Amino acid sequence: TTMPTRAEGRADADAVADRLLAVFAGRDPASWRALIAASGEWPNLRARVLDRADEAAGEATDAAARLAARRLARKLRAVADELAAYDAELARYLAADPGEWESMVAYGRASLPAAFFEHAAERVRAAAIAVKAGTPMPGLPPPADFAAAVTRLGALAAGVDVATSDPAAADAAAAEFHALLGEPDSLAAAEARIDDLAASGRLDPAFMMTAAKAYQATKESDYTRDEVKEIMYKLYRRARHSFSASQPPEMRIMRYLLTLPGEVDVRSALAQAFTPGDGPMAGAETSAPNSNEPRQWLFTTPPALLARVEAVLAAYEAAPIRGAKAARARKVFETLNPKVVGRLKKLKELIRKEWM
Repeated sequence: TTMPTRAEGRADADAVADRLLAVFAGRDPASWRALIAASGEWPNLRARVLDRADEAAGEATDAAARLAARRLARKLRAVADELAAYDAELARYLAADPGEWESMVAYGRASLPAAFFEHAAERVRAAAIAVKAGTPMPGLPPPADFAAAVTRLGALAAGVDVATSDPAAADAAAAEFHALLGEPDSLAAAEARIDDLAASGRLDPAFMMTAAKAYQATKESDYTRDEVKEIMYKLYRRARHSFSASQPPEMRIMRYLLTLPGEVDVRSALAQAFTPGDGPMAGAETSAPNSNEPRQWLFTTPPALLARVEAVLAAYEAAPIRGAKAARARKVFETLNPKVVGRLKKLKELIRKEWM
């Protein structure tokens, strides 16, 4: 069998690109995003398809056909470029330590619009279908892990929106954080002040978002001295630890359970969470999966955890949507697959059925 020549290979690539252009031209542009997200080959075909779209506009012989071809090429390139940016952002998070996600989201929230989560949800569905068909998409984690990662990312984004939806609280948090940075004595004094804030209830979500943004901005800057980055890292880690320690164990356990990929993992973690003591099977490990954070173990009782889950669900379902940020947070939650609210409802039923 003879190898195809370069010209033959180019002709084959053009034929594939032309078929795809015909598919896009025959579909409503609103469906293009799902088509692209579902294709594991699109990253390899994208450049040639877009080039052929431009070539078709130049080869059209009459004004109407030329106008239609140019419109198709322009719209398709805009959608393709947008989704390529979302894929790059998603890949950046998947490659990072999950323990860094909170600060990354706080600093880069603008790069995660609702359309990003719609695309991520489509990618999760497509990845699961591809695995079932025996043709997994390259570069993506197993479907259950992928879904859990997108769910956690969405929860963090919604948390940023909620924490920053009150301008007065955000301004107060910024002032408190700047005062912390002005601590004249030492790093130890600044850390002690963080502990005092936690003890007095002033280490709230708005403060944590301010600290996360400052840490990530310092980390990503090429103009900040390494010793300053180290100080910001230690202050942010201390704030995270103090804030987490001030939360009820039921809230911390619930948040951890939402990061687990499947019901088997949730059942195992629940069994540990409901086992008091200091043995190897006591308590639920609540550090982020695959992160470099210290391991933490907590336990509670089924009634206490059930009450917390029910309270969160009741607050979510009854809360009015006030302002653009609150509406955006609700949109993020509703976009995710699996939905955070849906997972909380399953968790509630599982606790009732197995432990009550």
